[in-house]
Amino acid sequence: MSILYTVFRRPDSPNWWVSFSLPEIGLIRESLRTKDKATADEKAASVYYGYKAKIEHRLPVKNDNFQHVMPKFHAFLKERLEQRKLTLTRYTQHKKFIDSYFMEYFHKKTPQFLNTHEINKFIEWRCNYWITGPGKEQTHRTIHRGNRVFQRRIPANLKVYPTSSTLEGNNAAMHQLVRWLHDNGYIRNLITWERPPVATSARPGFKSDEIALYMNQAQKDITAEDLNIRERYDRVLIWAFSGFMINTGLRPTEALRLRWKDLVGWSCDALSDFKILVHAKKKHRTAIPFPAAGSDLATMWDLFDGYFGHVPSPDDFIFCSTSRKKSDYTNVLMNRILKKTGLQTDYRGVRRSSYSFRHYYITSQLERGLDAYLIAKACGTSVDQIRKHYDHTSLEQYKDKLIPKSMRL
Repeated sequence: MSILYTVFRRPDSPNWWVSFSLPEIGLIRESLRTKDKATADEKAASVYYGYKAKIEHRLPVKNDNFQHVMPKFHAFLKERLEQRKLTLTRYTQHKKFIDSYFMEYFHKKTPQFLNTHEINKFIEWRCNYWITGPGKEQTHRTIHRGNRVFQRRIPANLKVYPTSSTLEGNNAAMHQLVRWLHDNGYIRNLITWERPPVATSARPGFKSDEIALYMNQAQKDITAEDLNIRERYDRVLIWAFSGFMINTGLRPTEALRLRWKDLVGWSCDALSDFKILVHAKKKHRTAIPFPAAGSDLATMWDLFDGYFGHVPSPDDFIFCSTSRKKSDYTNVLMNRILKKTGLQTDYRGVRRSSYSFRHYYITSQLERGLDAYLIAKACGTSVDQIRKHYDHTSLEQYKDKLIPKSMRL
């Protein structure tokens, strides 16, 4: 019969110790914290079979706290990033959430401490971190960038309840962590928790008369006197970009990623029905723009030809800067026009951005009576998102049904 474990004394300790080896974890030596041999024999059996039971039930052998566990999780995220199973943006968001919030709250705890109640408490704490929590009195935060460590002031406008997109990202990071802890034996069962309340509101779009005011000002800016060639280039670019966004409903990031080779059936010589191969944030799709978008593309084609002295190549970005790179300052150019027209915010005081053109497109399609499923498919989103953020706008088309004939003006 083989010996399962050995009880022994070390020369430098009066207490008894136990030693054994398990294939899954290797050699274990542990103090039994007693000078009595009979007690030591009982404790040795308990320690040995305790380790065996943990292995059998896929529980962690050592009760490491999160300070020791988290580097392994970070390595897992890094591996998923390298395998392209996680985007760089999502990787950065997950890591920031774990390092900034999760570790501040749980760093001295072990994974076994996690349960539904504790995670719900943590989520509530995180949601109120900048309002009533630890962040309320903070004025600066420490930034680690390579070998540099420096302080950065925390703007007051950041101390708010997290947005719906931030909460979704935080929730995704928590699900990723809990799944990893379960799959690696740190917790026995998957844990569920309550999703935090999301403050949803209508997206800031435009009304038709506001769009007309904005586009008239953008066109007027092009003809201003004393513009140098680069300034005129930028003003034509934002005018064409704004028109293109209004006529396609693309996300700004999708439009700015477009190259000329992503257009199918478009010609610079005449208006035509054409398609756009969109490289979206989750998957690619084909977009069907309004034909008027072709004029905006023709403007960019002529602008490129006039500035660079030749027509663009298929690999050139459609909305490129004067350095022939993807434009990264369209919001700056747009904000100048919004300021001149007094359209910086919508009726609720919510600031507009280039995303507002997409919201205008979706709202207009709903008001024309187009089915939400078709809009969602065309815009690369879901029907739930359409209903969540835009469905209130579609009431306009039912005005005659909502107001009885006897009460209409």
